[in-house]
Parts: sequence; C-alpha cells; structure tokens
Amino acid sequence: MQPRWQQGPQWPYAEEGPTVPANHVTPTLNPPKRARRTPWLAIGAYLTGFLGVAIAVASLAMFLSYRGTTGAQIDLMRQALARAQSSSYSSYSSLNGKLNATEAMISGLAPFAAFNMNCSQDLTGPNGAPTQFFMPCTDKNPG
Repeated sequence: MQPRWQQGPQWPYAEEGPTVPANHVTPTLNPPKRARRTPWLAIGAYLTGFLGVAIAVASLAMFLSYRGTTGAQIDLMRQALARAQSSSYSSYSSLNGKLNATEAMISGLAPFAAFNMNCSQDLTGPNGAPTQFFMPCTDKNPG
C-alpha cells in the first residue's frame, strides 16, 4: 500500500543551496546590540565583600596596635614598681633606726607609767571661755 501523498525532498536539489521564501529575513552577522543594564546585584556583592575585607583589616590593625600599646604600658608599670620597691626598701631600713630612737625616748618616760588614767578639769581657756582640759592621773599616790 502506498501513502496518499508522496513525500518529496526537503530541499530542492540546486547548486545554490536551499531556497528561501520571499518574506523571510536573513539574520545579519552582527545583530544590533541592546543597551546594557547596570548589574546592581554584582555591584552590591562587590561592595559587601569590600566592606567585609575592610572591617577585617581594621579589626586586625586595632588588635595588633592594642597589643603593642598594652605591652609598653606593662613595661612602664614594671619599671615604676621596681623603683617604688627599691625606695621602700631604703625607707624601711631608715625606719629601723627611727624605731630604735623612739624606744629610747619611751624608756625615758617610764616614771610616768604610774599615771594610767586620763582626768579632766574645767579651767578657763586662752580666750577666757571655760574649757575642759585632759591630763594624765592615777588613783594611787605615786610617792
């Protein structure tokens, strides 16, 4: 059985190639360029990345400068502490001599040891007003 129609060749056999209908427009080799739009998404990504790198660099710089300044401050404090310790050692040694001199003065006050209480007396003060004066006293006769 034969088909109702016979299928002919798709392209006519011609030397110049396939035939083109009259209403067909042939594409040109360089089509006209459309106006390019601004790639806002890419620009936003670049700006975000740049901002992140800038913040990281600034943080690292601040951290390193902080470590440098605190190290210098700690060194200054160590030097001040060493100076204070050396001056306190010398003042302690001078205090020993002062303590010995004070003990000698206190031993000279031994006769007053019997006066172990404070007594008060109302007297006239330097400006003429009555004033209360305190003095050492004892309830025993020291003699």
